Amino acid sequence: MQSLRILIVEDEFIIANNLKMMLEDLGYNPYEPVMNQVEAIETLKSKDVDLVILDINLNGKQEGIDIGKLINEKYHIPFIYLTSNADKETINEAKQTKPRTYLIKPFIAEDIYAAIEVAVTTDQTIICEEEKLSILLESIFIKLGNKYYKVDIKDITYFEADGKMMNIHTNLEQKFPIRISLESLYSQLKDFGFMRIHRGFCINTNHLAVINSEFVIVNNQQIPIGRNYRDNLLGRIKTLS
Repeated sequence: MQSLRILIVEDEFIIANNLKMMLEDLGYNPYEPVMNQVEAIETLKSKDVDLVILDINLNGKQEGIDIGKLINEKYHIPFIYLTSNADKETINEAKQTKPRTYLIKPFIAEDIYAAIEVAVTTDQTIICEEEKLSILLESIFIKLGNKYYKVDIKDITYFEADGKMMNIHTNLEQKFPIRISLESLYSQLKDFGFMRIHRGFCINTNHLAVINSEFVIVNNQQIPIGRNYRDNLLGRIKTLS
């Protein structure tokens, strides 16, 4: 399970390290912060970076904007600007580089999480009761405690209703509880090969191993087929006789 890999470019040591600790507490995977354009470019060249959090003003200059331009031209990954100067002139210049969003100093963990979610979420975000599930390309982020875990959609084998919760199961024998309705979750994942086979179960057909008229086996788990879903499932499964 891969956490979001984040590069911090910030020349104030205390701010950079506080931000790194906040990101770790949120479940992300930040690299050691760098302080200037040369170090930022070296990290982008040598490491896999999913997102950059980038101070606009580095070493007394708007060096961050130059880094933003380079990211757009060469690396094509999302970035967020950090700034303590939210004046109109600075924002107008920065927005020409098309950042995903801004973080205004001082900030708190909730600000960071919201900014990152805005930056990396490319599809619709589901909001259901107390939980939020975000789809990033072909992965989802699931909150457990005060951390957010990235799960590849292809690794999800099935999900099941459990009272007011949903349990998401993976081929790594993981189970993630989330407060969301089965209908809402299925509507977001059905285009990834998921199919509803019971009023309480949806399966990833890419992991389907065995099927008969009463149950299927997915990742060594036997899952019942509901009477109202049987014909639809059998009609979609291609068989050889």
